[in-house]
Amino acid sequence: MSSTGKKSPFGAYDIRGVYGENLDEVFARNLGVALHEHIGITAGEFVIGHDVRTSSPLLAKSLAEAIASCGGNVTMLDVASTPRVYWHGAEKKFDCSIAVTASHLPAKHNGFKICRENAIPISSEDGLVDIKERLEAASRRDDAASRRDDAASHKAVGKITTDHSGLSSYIESLRSFVKITNRIKLVVDAGGSPVGREVAKLFENSNALIVPLGFEEDPSFSRRSANPIDEGALIELSQVVLQEKAVFGAAFDGDGDRVVFVDETGTMVDPDLITALLAEQILTTAPVSNIMFDLRSSRAVKDRIEACGGIALKSRVGHSFIKADMRRQNVVLAGELSAHYYWGDLFYTDNAVRALIEMANLLSMRSVALSSLIKPLQKHVGTGEINFKTTESVAVIEALKRRFAASPLDFTDGLTVEFSDWWFNVRTSQTEPLVRLCVGAVDETTLSKHRQELEILITEAMKAPVAR
Repeated sequence: MSSTGKKSPFGAYDIRGVYGENLDEVFARNLGVALHEHIGITAGEFVIGHDVRTSSPLLAKSLAEAIASCGGNVTMLDVASTPRVYWHGAEKKFDCSIAVTASHLPAKHNGFKICRENAIPISSEDGLVDIKERLEAASRRDDAASRRDDAASHKAVGKITTDHSGLSSYIESLRSFVKITNRIKLVVDAGGSPVGREVAKLFENSNALIVPLGFEEDPSFSRRSANPIDEGALIELSQVVLQEKAVFGAAFDGDGDRVVFVDETGTMVDPDLITALLAEQILTTAPVSNIMFDLRSSRAVKDRIEACGGIALKSRVGHSFIKADMRRQNVVLAGELSAHYYWGDLFYTDNAVRALIEMANLLSMRSVALSSLIKPLQKHVGTGEINFKTTESVAVIEALKRRFAASPLDFTDGLTVEFSDWWFNVRTSQTEPLVRLCVGAVDETTLSKHRQELEILITEAMKAPVAR
């Protein structure tokens, strides 16, 4: 908690809060000052884009004015998906890019995703703590009152300009990946996000017939949740896929960096299995490449990558970790269970529209039902993430270490233990007071048995914290 009693919006990977409570134009202006100081370039080139929320242009404007008042030059993209902001910042060689968004959270929330040059994310392990400290100092300074009270009184030293051609250049870059050989019909649910305008332009004059849902930008996300995996979020998409006899459907989140797919029957496809299909597609043109998957993924992902000639690499959970690992190990594709897909040839960023392109390429080339492609990958069963609300994550992991001490223990992210017929991972959330458990197995009976055992162990450990 801050000194005012409000929860700090600074998280492990980005900044998110409730607009009007712990995040507003005052916060945005102080953030602009802090960010300019952190980047450490007298002038500096910054690019800002924002999602469709009502508060987003207000926060973006305040942020830009503060950066300019410190001497930075700011280019405004206005409404843009987060992947587009990443791409623009790296492709156009900006010193810093900021997406004003709260991603998949409800409309009352907002926040900031910040990258330095080359779309390298600024996280709590690499600069976000320094920015937080500078912001708090800026808010305390005597001259902060003048900055806060009257934005119009800012005498901008740097320039603020708007890039009206940015969308076209971004779409042309993505269009180079479209290889749809045969006509196919897709249902795309943009969810009221900026993705609608991008997809509409991208597939013009292509072999893809797009049936649009939620292409009208919706600041309140009134039609469905901004999170496509929330209960009920895929109902309309699934219905329309069946009605239109489409080859698949795709639903995007509120800022366009995640996408969830349903097959031709309207059934959701597990995001980790999409990673396996994307890997197969990419490896047809880039054989013997490094493909990365997060450690919560089904074993089928690793098996398929290796069967297709790729090198399968396991990663921690979290975009900043994955992006750093991709750069270090020259990874061409990475996938996360949360439906983020990362691309080495897009500056190692997560880009959901690129995932849509590659899935369309795959289904066009193969002329096989998506459900048929997925079925061979469904040889394992899993729980997905099970959350336990607790502040005793240390006690939980210590208890599981003792219980499975005779087995090989993997501490890549929390604790992972693997057996021939089942496996599990337990880790601490980076953003909430939670312990997250994933269990996988060869069949439902084995899964149920070990899930129950682990839930009992975790529940007991939460009641008996270790000494500190």
